[in-house]
Amino acid sequence: MSITRRQLDRRQRQVLLCGLLLFVVALTVRMWGLSFGLPSFFSGDEVGKRDEAYHLAANNFIHSKGQPSFLYNSLFVIYSITDLVSSNWTVVDYHYIGRLWMAILGALTVVAVWRLGSRFDNGGYQVGLWSALLLSVLPLHTACSRYIKEDAPLGLMTTMTVLASVHYLREPSRKALAIVGLITGLAFSTKYTGLVLLAPILFVFLVCAWRARPNISAALLDLAAMVAMFWIGFLIFSPIYLFYPGKLFDDLLFQGEYSMAGHDGIVNDPWKEWWIYYIRTGLIPGMTWPVFLLGVAGLLLLLRIRSGWFVSLAAVWLYVVLEHARAKPAPFPARYLIPLLPLICVAAGVSLSKLAAALRKKFAAPVAYAVCGALFIAPPLVKSLLITDEALHDTRIVAGKWMEENIPPGSRIVTTEGEGNLPVSEFWNTRWQVEKRDEKSGLAGSGIGSPPRYFIFTSFKFQRYLDSPESVPEATNFYRKVMSEFELIKEFRPRWLTYGKHSPVIQIYRPEAKTSG
Repeated sequence: MSITRRQLDRRQRQVLLCGLLLFVVALTVRMWGLSFGLPSFFSGDEVGKRDEAYHLAANNFIHSKGQPSFLYNSLFVIYSITDLVSSNWTVVDYHYIGRLWMAILGALTVVAVWRLGSRFDNGGYQVGLWSALLLSVLPLHTACSRYIKEDAPLGLMTTMTVLASVHYLREPSRKALAIVGLITGLAFSTKYTGLVLLAPILFVFLVCAWRARPNISAALLDLAAMVAMFWIGFLIFSPIYLFYPGKLFDDLLFQGEYSMAGHDGIVNDPWKEWWIYYIRTGLIPGMTWPVFLLGVAGLLLLLRIRSGWFVSLAAVWLYVVLEHARAKPAPFPARYLIPLLPLICVAAGVSLSKLAAALRKKFAAPVAYAVCGALFIAPPLVKSLLITDEALHDTRIVAGKWMEENIPPGSRIVTTEGEGNLPVSEFWNTRWQVEKRDEKSGLAGSGIGSPPRYFIFTSFKFQRYLDSPESVPEATNFYRKVMSEFELIKEFRPRWLTYGKHSPVIQIYRPEAKTSG
């Protein structure tokens, strides 16, 4: 029976309405608590990205070599438009706008996951809807969608790349392959990690070429078209490399050396971690156990679904590449998993759809959906809400107020990290005499004298050395010495949990109290 024009229009309206509803739900979840830490700034990385983007034109659109240009260029355009609307924006406003842009891209990823999941549902939307709902409330994805970083945009571009690749697998054509190359180039222009997507895509190309049995010249022409569109996609977001091609080589070399050299002197060997470091520290806490197990089961189920094997292949490939990298920067290495999460959510959506179908055979549909929601949607949702509440009552806010009330003005304070991870205080640089541990040797003095000196530690810094004592012994010994010989006069712990870049454990030590006691 053919589909009438009216039925097609109705179906298109339903698709648009469903996509819009999912976008609104996902954006609402990500916007709640978006102002965490403001008007102070808890993450130095965010500050650097924001400032570089705002002053991009003054620097001839040349930015730091950490990542390609998408984040900087898109924020520059947004900031330029906001300046046209009003000239009264403050730096806090720009910071919030940057986070809002990340939240929007995170919400768009949810819509893309819905479309990708629907590819594996025989014309229905159960898999797509479950997949999108899971990603909407996933703690790791919601947290990363609130930071001005490249991770959330890369998650969107990765999902779009996989979606285009699945379409190419099902309906191979030179045009479809060119679209795959274009979107992969956009992913590469979002974050250099996007380059690793070329491996599974080239495998897909070989599979389709083998099936079609084309002549060599036709296959090479298809490949050339894909490669050309890849570079076009890259230059759309990062045109600066067209004028400075050597910068791209330097950037890639820098990232490659960094990924294998470790972070802060700490090298994470995947073999010592049994290749489960990111499972243990990223996927399980960032997804919750129920969703993680659904995802693992779904990756196996996808192998039996037409073109589903590519989602499993891409997910496993991304995990292996990320696990292989020696640099897993504390305090939040799990954010590197963001491009992987949408694919695991699609896999989890496949599992959850089958489970819901089995339950509907024994119970009424509302009961089946309620059980699935309670078991698999509620746990990540509750954790996301707790993380958001934690961010709004960050330990740095509480510790900052206590310090202003209890540490006398003019006191000497020893710190061991950037101020973004330290207790919030408007008077940090003027109220006390700040001595930065990274700029001094030893214990920066005997700790005896007047006015007294305080050591301010946060778990975002000291925990990485205590967990890997053999990596940087000097730093580890420093923290151990202070913690064992000085008196802990105050400790601030999170209300619920430390997660991402929220609510580190803050400890304040005073050597004089220990000496006199």
